[in-house]
This record gives sequence, structure tokens and C-alpha cells, in this order.
Amino acid sequence: MKTVDLIIKSKAVYTGTAATPQEACIVIRDGIIIDVCTISEGDQYQCSPDHVFVFNEGMVLPGFIDAHTHILATAASEGVMRVDLSNATSEQNCIQLIQEHLQKNPGLSCVVGGGWFVSGWDIEALPDRKMLDLYFPDIPVYLSSSDGHTSWLNGKALELCGITRNTTVKFGEVQKDENGEPTGILCDIAAISLISKETARPSPDAIQRNLQYFSSKGVTSIADVSANPILEEEPVEYAPLLQLKKESKLTARLHLYPSLGDDGDFSIAKQLLKKYCYDDLQISGLKQFIDGTTSAYSAALTEEYTDKPGEFGCVNYPPQFYKELVRAANQQGFGVKLHAIGDRAVGIALDAYQYAREASSPPAIRNCIEHIENALPSDLCRFSKNGVIASMQPFHLSLDRMEKLVRLGVERAKTVWPFRKLLDYGTVLAFGSDFPVADCNPLEGIYAAVTRALPDGAPATTCPEERITLKEAIDSFTKGGAYSLGREQELGTIESGKLADIVVLDKNLFSINTAQILDTSPLMTIMNGRIVYHVNQKEVE
Repeated sequence: MKTVDLIIKSKAVYTGTAATPQEACIVIRDGIIIDVCTISEGDQYQCSPDHVFVFNEGMVLPGFIDAHTHILATAASEGVMRVDLSNATSEQNCIQLIQEHLQKNPGLSCVVGGGWFVSGWDIEALPDRKMLDLYFPDIPVYLSSSDGHTSWLNGKALELCGITRNTTVKFGEVQKDENGEPTGILCDIAAISLISKETARPSPDAIQRNLQYFSSKGVTSIADVSANPILEEEPVEYAPLLQLKKESKLTARLHLYPSLGDDGDFSIAKQLLKKYCYDDLQISGLKQFIDGTTSAYSAALTEEYTDKPGEFGCVNYPPQFYKELVRAANQQGFGVKLHAIGDRAVGIALDAYQYAREASSPPAIRNCIEHIENALPSDLCRFSKNGVIASMQPFHLSLDRMEKLVRLGVERAKTVWPFRKLLDYGTVLAFGSDFPVADCNPLEGIYAAVTRALPDGAPATTCPEERITLKEAIDSFTKGGAYSLGREQELGTIESGKLADIVVLDKNLFSINTAQILDTSPLMTIMNGRIVYHVNQKEVE
């Protein structure tokens, strides 16, 4: 008998190498899958009885990989008491929720909140500081939109952050009224970074709690992407990570993407690459922004916004800037993630990657375009031709709630979140959540990708023909994510020799209807052969 650490048996093991789940036994030793065999063949292995798990119809599959999160920034902001505005229906409703928050938490020195989104309100215009100043003249108020690309501040907050009529940023916008005074709205990352020191307070415990939350959703690998356009020093959120690793408190693999910067100096990135170089904690690439979001009219479009004639959005830097910087990063060994939501921004990203590829970038470099909420049909074939990965967040369909139809019009709305077309062209999809913009539950993303519907079944967006199959959606949360990280030889499938990152679900996704996907939950999450989440059930019928 061969002694091992962990044995998992199920009638429904989806390895990622076969089309459907099969009965199998998975054998793990020293954090590695050493065998995937039949149940009877598994009898040759032995381990402690409390490390043999029989799940019967519970579905076993590779650990989910979230290819786009802001988990560290989220943890950093947890030191501040926050008010949830995600269900707010109007500006006045936001005021009411803030008042209730202050009543429940007397003595707060500031108000920090998030989740507001004007597409769910009766009006489409962005709010301003006037009503906040009326109700909260003496306490600073910082309110982030649900997509994280717009902040709404009152006068006191603007004062503390030193934001005046003379404040400018490299890109994004400090909105100002007809008299040149700040309205309280900061658009996009360069502007929002002006307030980060007032609202972000990193905590090791908060990082650990967030990691454990991801584990409870079956996520075993996370890409944490920078929300700062400039890299002047090591991000403050990274400080607790090595200690958490030393204490074995990393319950998911962290793949860090600090800022690409804007000057071609990769010295800080190289230092970070040497410092964070482990299987479960590593620098995996660099991140930069091309545009903003359609909700703030800052996503860069080739044609004007349908509901705001004359507005085309904005590109943060000239197209040639991205070409040169991406090529330089690739040649220094860094893959790049470029945020591009509008079709013009997507085209600029593709041009940059094509330019870098023609300069003979190493084939192991993995370049991604993040979001791709709208693209020109003629650009979709360029992804696979240039080895570009489409890193997308399918549950954003539900958050969007037909906003693109208003912003882009009927014709352009036919190419929003083009999952099907990209796959048909041979593009690798890597799915994620953009947490905390959306919850990190991959099952919600799988449901959205398969149905393109809201949780209640109503259409979430146009072009239902862009639905993809269940297998394709799962693979995009596993194999596609592993490929985007450059770790497809180690992660993404259940095979002998690969790292033992596995999730067990309470239902076989292949044997239920699509509505039940949202009612499915992880029973156990294994990372590096270690059980990092379970619901204390030995057998599940």
C-alpha cells in the first residue's frame, strides 16, 4: 500500500481534460496530484481515515481561478467602517442610508461607502456634492461607485484631500462646475488615487478574511490587479503578504499585478518580482489603464455615446505610448493586463500587443485585455492572431442591466461581452469577478456566461447568441485562468503531476438545469493539497 495525504472519491469528477464528469479517485501527496484513477484502483493507496472523502454525486473540479480582482485594495479599506449603497435607488436614498449608518455608528470621523450606480436610478446624470454638503457639512464623505471608477465626495472630503479648482490629473477628471469649482465627482483611477490615503488602511487580518472568503467560494488562485496607474514604490497593500505566507495563512494563490507605470522604468517591478517569487505568492505581470467605464462616459468609443452626443470617452495616454511601453515590458519578461472597456480602447490594446509581438516578444509572455465590454466586430479575430487573452467578468452582465443599450444604441449593443465570437475565433477566455465590484462567486459568473440572464431569468443584456456552453464557462474559470497566469502546466486541470488545487460542489453542474447553478455551493476547497474550506460533511448523497 502506498501512503498518501488525501484521497477524494466522487461519481462526478470533472478533470478539465474530458468533456463531462466521470467517476474517479484523486490521490494527493505533498501538495501534488499523484494519481487520477478509478475507484477500485484507488484501493492501492492508504491514508488517515479522516482524510478520505467520498462525495458520491458531489462534483469535483479544478479550483476556480479569478483572473481579475482587487482583493488587496478591498482588504485595505476594511479598516474603515463602510456604508453599503448597492441597493440605493436615488441620490436621496443614499443620503438616507448614510444617515442610518451614522446613527448606528456614532462618533465616526468620516463616512466611507460604495456601491452606488446611476443606471439603477431614475436619473442618468452623475450626482454632485450639493446634497452631501447640505446634510453632512462637517464630516468627510467618500462614496465609490459600484464599478470603482467614480468617486462622489462632499466639500469636507475635497478639503481634506487638497482637491481644489486648481487640481489636475494626468488622466481621468476632477469634475468642475461652470465656476471652475470641484463638483465632488472624481472620474477614473488617476483622480480617485487622490483620496486613497484617506480611505485605505491595510490590515493582515483583513487580507486573511478576504482570502478565506474566496476559499469559501471555491477559488484557489487570485489575480490581484493594480488600481493605480503609477508605480512609485511597493504598493502598501503588499506589506503583510510575506508574513501571512510565513504563517501559512494564504488560503489561495495570490498573483500580483502592480502598475505598469508610464515611464518605462521597471526597476521597482523587478525588485518586487524577486521579493514575491513563490508558488502561492508571486508577481505575474503588470497592469495599466487605457480608458474608463461607460457608466461615467469615460470608456473610449469609436463613435459618440448615443445618449450623450459629442462624447467619445477618453484614452488616458496616446496609442503609441501603449505600444512602446507594452513592448518594453514584454521584452523585460513581464506580461501586461490592459484595462479596455470601449471598442476604441480595445483596438488600441490590440495594436499595442501586435506591435510587441512583431518585436519578437517571448512566447511565454501572457498579455491580456481586461473587460472588453464592447468591441468592433473586425477586432475580434485579432485576439487569437496576436496571442491576446480575453480577461472578462461575465457577472458584469447582471450589474450592467442593459446600460449598454442606452449608452451605445441597438447596433453597437450587439457586440457587448462577445464571449461566443471570441471563442469561435480561438481566443482563450480567462474569467474573473472584478471583486469587489461583483461578488467573487464563480458560479454566478458561470450562470451569467451560460444564460446571459439576470438571476431571476430575465435578459441581462442584448445578443443572447453570445451565450457559451457550461464546459466553456467552467474552463474559462479554470484552464483559461491558469493559461493567463502562465501556469497551465501546474494549474487549471486535475491531472497527475499538477498542483492539488480542487473544489467540490454540492451539485453536479452537468446534471442540473441552469437556474440551479445559482443554488450550488462549494463543500470543500483544497489548495496545495491542504483543505482550506469545508462544511464538515464527510459524505454527500
